[in-house]
Amino acid sequence: KQLVSTQNTGVLQHKPMPHQLALQLTECGAVETIIQLFESTCKMLERPWMEGILCGDTVLSVVNMIQPALDLCYTYISYLLSKNHSFANMSIVKPLLQLHTLLFSLPPPVTIANTMSTLQHTIANILLTFTTGSSVSSDTSWTKLIQEVLNYSTSTPQAFISSLMMFCELLPQTLPIISHIELGSEEERVLIHYRQTWAAHLLPFWNDLQLHIQSLLPSCSTNVNQVVRRFLGQICDLSSQFSEGIVELLFNAFNDTPSVLQFISYLSYVGSSKAAIMDYLISNKEVFEKILEGTSSESASLSQHALVCLFGLCDPFVSMLDFNPGEPGISQMLVDSVPRLICYKL
Repeated sequence: KQLVSTQNTGVLQHKPMPHQLALQLTECGAVETIIQLFESTCKMLERPWMEGILCGDTVLSVVNMIQPALDLCYTYISYLLSKNHSFANMSIVKPLLQLHTLLFSLPPPVTIANTMSTLQHTIANILLTFTTGSSVSSDTSWTKLIQEVLNYSTSTPQAFISSLMMFCELLPQTLPIISHIELGSEEERVLIHYRQTWAAHLLPFWNDLQLHIQSLLPSCSTNVNQVVRRFLGQICDLSSQFSEGIVELLFNAFNDTPSVLQFISYLSYVGSSKAAIMDYLISNKEVFEKILEGTSSESASLSQHALVCLFGLCDPFVSMLDFNPGEPGISQMLVDSVPRLICYKL
């Protein structure tokens, strides 16, 4: 591999690695060495990270060490999975998640901020290579990946947010999907099928997801709440079953923690969860009355979220239509389901 140091940032640039070279390196035990590199790097920087004394040179050294290693991992794993969908060697997953947490926590110098972000996306792309195949069983790499992320998310306190952000990177983008080119019927079918496959793989982990979400709902951190909102929106968008489950979970928590209304108000503008919210409120009128009472609450935050929730439920521009690939006007249906920007402003 040829490495060339840039004059402005000090970050080493390298050419893409061919599959043949990647396989030759892995035969020599390169993957095990890379895993040790990731683990040693995270272990070495854990104490300075917790004490907040990392400097720009240290961050730059970390970037230059792991950038070629990540490139090798991506080339190697993507090649093997393209040849064998049952490949499920998950030894690399936890070190990658630890590395993502470290990169997420390090204060990047201004000159390499974009490089740090690129490395985080590279880690997400490596993990996405495990989401192959359409079969659903406990032995697939897809299922094992979800299990590894869930286990890591509760392993240490600093993993809570970073693992949730990684989940958001792995999950499909929420509908509507806005693109510069018109999607064909086959592309729409593939997108819908991929979302359905994700839902099928997540379903066995529903109880674990509930516990993880419940542990984060009472948080007062703005950063945590932003990530949780994004995560809830993506989960609800996968299927109606997940949407109903999330809505019920939030309303049950709302009885004891009024601040949970901020997540309900956000989901009221998501077409996939709006129907579930309205269905729950029709069956539980006392909860709807509690939201109405919240509009006149002395708490400015609770009053604002209650009003936003009501506005979202009454807004006809938030669609509750089902998306059936191949039907005429599907692209227009996707665009029509986008909430208006003014709905977010009071």
